[in-house]
Amino acid sequence: MAIQNVAARLSAAYPLADAATVEATVSSVYGSFHQARVRAFIPILVERRARKVLHAAARAAAVEAEDAPAPDGGTSGP
Repeated sequence: MAIQNVAARLSAAYPLADAATVEATVSSVYGSFHQARVRAFIPILVERRARKVLHAAARAAAVEAEDAPAPDGGTSGP
C-alpha cells in the first residue's frame, strides 16, 4: 500500500510523465530493495530514488525538446 502511495505522489509531482512510466520506475526501484533486512524505511528510500530517476528523465526530455528543430526549420535554442 505504501508503494502505491509513492507512485501516486510521484505521478502528481511529475504530471508530464506517463503514469505507466512512473509505476514502472517505482516498481523497479522497489525491486532493488528485495533483500533489504530493515523494511520500515523502504517506502521513503524508494520514493527518493524514484524521484531522482524521474527528475533526471524530465531534465533529459527538456534538453531534447530544447535541441529539437523549431517548426520554422530553425532551432529553438539561442
